[in-house]
Amino acid sequence: MPEAAELLRSHSAKKKDHGRTTTWHYHQSDQIEGFEDRGEWEGRVSVAMVETITDDQGGTRETRYDLSSFALGVETFANAVRSHRGVENQCHRVLDVIYRGV
Repeated sequence: MPEAAELLRSHSAKKKDHGRTTTWHYHQSDQIEGFEDRGEWEGRVSVAMVETITDDQGGTRETRYDLSSFALGVETFANAVRSHRGVENQCHRVLDVIYRGV
């Protein structure tokens, strides 16, 4: 295994809900020295990628990148991302209900 790959921590999760299956792949590393603009990332200690694959009509794939000021483990990072996404989704549902009522 290449040395760089050993420094990358990964975690995957899968959920079947509402007639579709969603798979998340999380990758995290604290090896940020190679980034040109890391000087602009004051206080950041890790970089992470989340790939979300949804098996619905046609299928969708989304990739997001995050910088973190915490030295989180990849599983803790995954839980934080899913919790944050849940809060965003709940806010959208509330706004949808409010605007439909107007």
